[in-house]
This record gives sequence, structure tokens and C-alpha cells, in this order.
Amino acid sequence: MKRSILFYPLFAISLVLTGCCKEKPDVAPGGGSQDLAGAFSVSPTKYVYLAPGNLTEDGHGFVAHQWESGGYFCWEPRTNPEGTSAEQGNIPYVEWGDSVGGGWRTLSQSEWHYILFDRRNAASKHATGTVNDVHGLLLLPDQWTLPEGCSFVAGCNGWEANVYRDSVWLRMEEAGAIFLPAAGWKYLYVLDGSGWYVRTDYGENGNYWTSSPHSSIGNESWTFQFFVDKVRTLEDASREGALTMRLARDKK
Repeated sequence: MKRSILFYPLFAISLVLTGCCKEKPDVAPGGGSQDLAGAFSVSPTKYVYLAPGNLTEDGHGFVAHQWESGGYFCWEPRTNPEGTSAEQGNIPYVEWGDSVGGGWRTLSQSEWHYILFDRRNAASKHATGTVNDVHGLLLLPDQWTLPEGCSFVAGCNGWEANVYRDSVWLRMEEAGAIFLPAAGWKYLYVLDGSGWYVRTDYGENGNYWTSSPHSSIGNESWTFQFFVDKVRTLEDASREGALTMRLARDKK
């Protein structure tokens, strides 16, 4: 039988930003005293709350636990290829937050970049780790106090650098910690005229869509991607690629 792979996204442009940041006090932009519990700054003047889990397979809500992968979604609307099963056909429209309601939306590439690299003490507020045996990336809100009995090692220092289970993770979560599972991605595989999505790289990297289209390549958009040893926020991928989603809601 002749086998052909119709889609294999090319992450052609990558920008890996690393380095140490000088510690600064955790205050609101402009020196304000507003309540920032659980909030993440995405610009010098704007905050968001990240969703409590990835988008579900039907695209209408969030998974019950942050370590669950949820659904895999293409960047733009398209018809499922012939032969694609229903459970693999998670292809909603561009703004996935519209199907959830409540003001949830997809962060732009620049907003993800700000969370990871540009906010105050950014380098000390993300890390690779493992939650209930699932590899992923930990994010801490702008205002953060480590819960009693918990530990946190900042940076991309391996999946075993931060390991949490059950009640210990619950304390981290209640304090505002966010966990993005390294759920890999799905590519479209075609065999004898039938196509279906195949998951790959699960547990090895995380790939999350942003709302930002590529400025010069019409069929590609920007993603936020992480590995065991690095994070990238300027990574382009074909819009047919099926990636996981973590939405956000603006802080009023």
C-alpha cells in the first residue's frame, strides 16, 4: 500500500529566549494596589486569568484537571477529511473562546511572550515539572506565595525538577499555579484516500495555539511551545496542525 503523509508541520522559525532577570517587587503596573490574586500580566497595563484547564474535546468547556490534555484543534475552520473519526475531528472556528462564552479568549503571541519573558520576575515564575505523572510547564501568577510544605524550582531543568501529586498539587493550584501538560500535537495522516489525526510527541513537548497569524506565510500561525529544557513563543506551524488550547479571560 502506498502511504503518504499529507501534513507534517514545519516549525521553521524559532526564537529561544533565555536568561536571568533582576528581581523586582510584585506590584501592579503603574504602582497600583489592585487585587492581583491569580492574575497574569500580558502587557504593562493588562492582566488575565488563565483557564483552569485545557479546552475539552468538544470545545465547549475545560477539562476537570489541569494535567489532562483535552482536545486538539486546528487554527482555522475546515472540513474533516474523509475517514476522520468523530473523536479526532476537533476542528472549531478561529476564536475557540466563543464556544465557551464568559469572555474566554485565545492569547496572542505577544501576550504569551510577556507572561514568560517580560513581566516582573518572569524567569522565576515558570518551570518544567510533573503533575500526577504528566510532564508539563508550570506558570505562577504575578503575585505568588509558595504554600507551606511545597517547593518550586524555576527554569527548564528537567521534568523531575518539580514533582507534585494529589494534595501537594492541590495546594499549589489553590495558590494560583497553572499547569500546561506536554500533550504533543496531532498531524493529519492519509492512507489510501482516508485521513485521520495521529498524536505524536506526547510527554515530550507542549504545543499551544496563539491567536496570531503569521504575517508572511498565509497558511501558518504562531504557537507557544515548550520542551524539557526550553520555552519558545515565536514558533510557526501549519494551521492544519491540531494543537491543545489554554484560554484566558481579561481581568476587569
